[in-house]
Amino acid sequence: MLTYSMLITSAPYDGDRIRNAQQFAHALVDNPEANLLNIFFYQRGVLNANCLGIPPSGRFNVYKGWCEIATRGVISLQVCITAAGKRGIISQQEQDENDLPGHTLQAPFQQTGLADFFTQLHDADRLVQF
Repeated sequence: MLTYSMLITSAPYDGDRIRNAQQFAHALVDNPEANLLNIFFYQRGVLNANCLGIPPSGRFNVYKGWCEIATRGVISLQVCITAAGKRGIISQQEQDENDLPGHTLQAPFQQTGLADFFTQLHDADRLVQF
């Protein structure tokens, strides 16, 4: 069985990259010969974790799509804390600590560092980036 890790660096509505990434993740979850270890959101990809994003009219809700993948496959959705903070994607804890008006990062997304992601890559056979 091959173990996969996914790296998402594309913003939610930049062409079809994210939709393709979600289809790939679904295929891995459905495949008994594969194991999807985690999905790490980095650079502009952290925008996928914004719970307040509203999709354009007639477009698929990317945020809900990631939540469904996490629930179906018990997949860890990890968001780079540094890249997220630069883009206003903050947790409840960061909101409280910095006296900010609201938070945009909620479960099943979780904050983590880039070093943690690299450590987890040792358990993956393949890394796929979108």
